[in-house]
Amino acid sequence: MNASAAFQVDSGKVFKEDTDIMPVIVDDKLRYMPWGGDNAMPFNILELIESDETLSTCQQFNAEVCYGSGLKYDAEACTATVKQQVEDFLLDNALPSSCQP
Repeated sequence: MNASAAFQVDSGKVFKEDTDIMPVIVDDKLRYMPWGGDNAMPFNILELIESDETLSTCQQFNAEVCYGSGLKYDAEACTATVKQQVEDFLLDNALPSSCQP
């Protein structure tokens, strides 16, 4: 027996902004686009994910499957210059110890 289900959410209603999204001017040379009208879209998306029991469980599973032991850098087949650049990057950026080459 085969069964299937399809759920469709009108994402236009979920992510519709009430205001026009315009670049934020920092100074004469620097501008950036905000994350939504109130610059909180990532937090709003996380709240929607966490409020749904099934979706939050699936999201956690996906994160554990994809990133379970962290990122690993393999510079074995690289030139000495690239290896040094990778080592410098790892020294300058706080990554978990499992990410060391």
